[in-house]
Amino acid sequence: MYKKNYRRNCLALSIIGFIVGIILCLQMGCATGLGGLSQPPDGNEILAARNQNCPIAFSTIHAERNTVDGIDVMVTWKNISNKTIKYCYMVAYFKNAVGDRVTGFIRGRKLTPLRFTGPFAPGQIHWGGGSGYHSTVIYHENAKTIHIEYVQVKFMDGSQTKMIPVDGLISSYGEIKLKYRRGAMGDLLHSYIKAQEKKR
Repeated sequence: MYKKNYRRNCLALSIIGFIVGIILCLQMGCATGLGGLSQPPDGNEILAARNQNCPIAFSTIHAERNTVDGIDVMVTWKNISNKTIKYCYMVAYFKNAVGDRVTGFIRGRKLTPLRFTGPFAPGQIHWGGGSGYHSTVIYHENAKTIHIEYVQVKFMDGSQTKMIPVDGLISSYGEIKLKYRRGAMGDLLHSYIKAQEKKR
């Protein structure tokens, strides 16, 4: 009897743990791109990058909107060259729901630079959840997607690539997800940012 109750309790706890895990995963964004940051580029992503003569291959680009419409960006990519990367520069832009590029409320620009500091050895993966986190690169309430347009890489041996167009490559774009509910303080800060925008 004791063994039956023990097994029954273990099964119940396992089911509860599984359900809680799914809920946490969804809340953390595992089904919306955030979980993809822990995945390396696959064969198709690497092949597409090589066909473009790009020394890096994208795995996932994930963006989140904070309480005042600031957008945080995380990128996972891999060094597929035979050299150690010193710096990797990316140029990103954002689109609204109808496909038009948007201009940031604060800085007033459509292109956003992202920089990643190495060294990144050949074959090394840069995980977006670590130093791949770029906080509040743009403010815009209608931005829906992020796109990487260009990549430039500087190597440890002093050589560097030109600006390589990567817009349209597999995994060179991502959707912008809601990070937090805004709340009263967020509404106040959002109103302030909008007021500053009108003064420009």
